[in-house]
Amino acid sequence: MTDVSELIAYEEISKGVNTVTDLSTTAVIVIDGNGIVSKFSRAAENLLKYKAAEVLGCNVNKLMPEPHHSNHDNYLAVYRRTGIKKVIDSSLNVEALSKEGTIVPVMLRVVEVVTNGQSIFIGFAIDCSDFYQAEQACARN
Repeated sequence: MTDVSELIAYEEISKGVNTVTDLSTTAVIVIDGNGIVSKFSRAAENLLKYKAAEVLGCNVNKLMPEPHHSNHDNYLAVYRRTGIKKVIDSSLNVEALSKEGTIVPVMLRVVEVVTNGQSIFIGFAIDCSDFYQAEQACARN
């Protein structure tokens, strides 16, 4: 940013984005290119039972069961090296890990935003628990 007016505009946009993500019923998690969480919405708190303060500044792999917990940093490194998108711009059924240690099935959509040459990744997670429970009940009948 080159002047104060651009900085003020950026801060105003950031405030608006934060308000929208906090009002959303979809969990929103923002990470930097190294996997460090910079935003954890209220819906993410409700879904995964962590307070934002417990996750901000931590590696996002904290929210993943194995094998993704151990492999996520490598996934990011491979993407930085190759530019090949495997998860970015896709919607996938994946498992998240709650603070309680329970597996939470989610539909995850990840998008990349590049600002000033730096990538951030925004994950949108929708709880699929009810859907999977209903699906299992139908399969039993």
